[in-house]
Amino acid sequence: MRILGNVLLVIAVLCLVLFPYWIITSNMPVLALLFPFLLLSTGLRFRNWGRGLVRDAPSSSSPGAQGTGAADAPAVGTVEIPLSPQASDAIARQCAQAKKMVWWIAGGALALFFGLGVLFVNSGPRDPDAHKMIYVFGAMGFALAFLVGAFQWLLIIRPIQNDLAATTYLRTTGPIQLVFIRNGYMLRLADRSFLLKNKDGVKQLKTIDWGTVDHSPTGHVVLAAWDRQGNCVYVAPGNVADRL
Repeated sequence: MRILGNVLLVIAVLCLVLFPYWIITSNMPVLALLFPFLLLSTGLRFRNWGRGLVRDAPSSSSPGAQGTGAADAPAVGTVEIPLSPQASDAIARQCAQAKKMVWWIAGGALALFFGLGVLFVNSGPRDPDAHKMIYVFGAMGFALAFLVGAFQWLLIIRPIQNDLAATTYLRTTGPIQLVFIRNGYMLRLADRSFLLKNKDGVKQLKTIDWGTVDHSPTGHVVLAAWDRQGNCVYVAPGNVADRL
């Protein structure tokens, strides 16, 4: 998240530097100045959110630091846990859902633009070449489907596939905070934060402000969560958490 925040800050600064030139050469309205300031504000928030809730939280990366109860986990911080078949199955389910979502979005984009092309041809004056607009709209739909698919693969599917190839996942103990962002949520933990890929577990995570969360390292699939007393509040479908 901090990397994304830095990227937005750089884009915002470039827009602010180039804005006087754009106003002079293209008569851009001054109101458009709100856009770089929006990017600047979002970038600053992402930088702050990406730091986690506890500064300099202790962390252990030992693959053998697996605990089976609340007392075995670190007071505040993150440890690595050997990837169990159950956790791997839960991650694989998430990957399959992400792939299915790509096909739905890509198919929807193609159908939408093809339908718009047919509507455009039938609603306008009779023209022997009007049918060519169907190909134009179809090409636009294909381009949108390709971009959405590439975006989903790079940011969601590929990281989850990396988790499946790994030998460990992460267990973070400490304060927990959910931040609503547009139509999704960011999960802030003791020493890290990440965007949730879907709303699985959101309802349960809202009920605790301190506890332990199991999650995958790059795809950020939430596998399980426990409250301060060690009571399990959430388990991802397909996962049998080792503390149940």
